[in-house]
Parts: sequence; structure tokens; C-alpha cells
Amino acid sequence: SLCLSGLAFGTRYQLHLLAGLPAEGGRALARTRTLQIDTGHRAPSLWFARHAYVLPQQGPRQVPLHSINVPKAAVRLYRIDGRNLAVPFIRQRIGGALSGYELERLVEDYGEAVWAGERPLSGSPDAASVSALALPAAHLQDPGLYVLTARPLGDDAAPADAPQPWEDLATQWLVLTDTGLATYQGADGLTVLARSLAAAVPIAGTELTLYARNNRPLGRAVT
Repeated sequence: SLCLSGLAFGTRYQLHLLAGLPAEGGRALARTRTLQIDTGHRAPSLWFARHAYVLPQQGPRQVPLHSINVPKAAVRLYRIDGRNLAVPFIRQRIGGALSGYELERLVEDYGEAVWAGERPLSGSPDAASVSALALPAAHLQDPGLYVLTARPLGDDAAPADAPQPWEDLATQWLVLTDTGLATYQGADGLTVLARSLAAAVPIAGTELTLYARNNRPLGRAVT
């Protein structure tokens, strides 16, 4: 076998092996040979670069999606009910990829599917690229926790296989809000700062609630 490095994907090469090329065991190539090789294309793939993403309530609703050799993606958006943010199923999976089975359970027990669509993706063959997924503002009115998933669709010439329900999908967790929180814990308790993400100024009159892991309210305050 002969190992070559530095070759480009999706390219056809002619390889000239000269007579006398040494091999293991002391043998050598008796005569010059010419071979034609094809490197093939990179496998199609989709991924989000961040585990969590704050989406401002004001302004464009766009999320970056990374892709390789995927011309189009099927995108679905889910919303998680605010009362379920502290349940173990959500708390243990937030920030991670979800499978088809987990998304079915999310819809049945903890939230709802609010939108589904298809989005064309940009990019050159075999190169990693980033596309801005524009999300419909009409389905992103209520602040809270959302989950965005994407799967390859391919095209008419090379349709993509549907993922198995146990396979993880490209998953992006989204927090839709106009309030950015910063917390500082000291000897006198917990200090919370609330600022507008749109104007970067402190927000007055915002009600804050601190919850325990079992979803029991521990305290309330107003900025």
C-alpha cells in the first residue's frame, strides 16, 4: 500500500510510480506504472457551532448553520413550555444534540413544534461553509427556550437519506429574550443585573424568580 497526503477532495489524479521505487522487504518496482485515482467527495454534514444561542427579541432572527456538501436543509423549530424548564429531561439535555425519539417526547410532554420549513444553503463543493438561517418572526413572538434542528435534504440528483429516529440531529438551543442577566454571589446573597439586549441599558421593573432544582421558587425580587 502507498499513503498519499495533501490531495484535494473531488479530484482525479494521475499517479506515476517510477521503476526502482523501493518497498518493504527490500523489493523494488520493476517497471514504471501509471495509475488514475479519484479522491471522492467529503461526506455531507450539518452542524451548529454553539450549544446555546441567545436570540434578541428585536431585530433579525438568524442563526448560523455550518454545512459541507448539503444544498438544502429541513429545519424544525420547537418551543419548550416555561413550566418545564427545570424538569430533568430538559435540564439534562439542554445544550446537547437531540434524536428523533427525544424530539417526539419533547413535543408530547414538554413543549410543541411551532414551525417547519426548508432552507437552501450556500457553499462550494467539499468546503465547509456557513449559512444564515432566517427564522420566521411570526413563530418567535413569545420569549423563552426554543430548540432548532436541521437535517440534510440533498437535491433531485442526490436525495439525502432520512435519519434514523435514534440518530442525533444538528441541534441548536435558543433563548429568545430582550433581557440579559448577570449574577454575582457574595456573602450578602445573590445580586442580579438585568439589561436590555437591544439598548444595553438597565431594565427597571422586571420580576425575577429564583428556582430550585425541583422547580420550587426560592425567592422573588423586582429590579
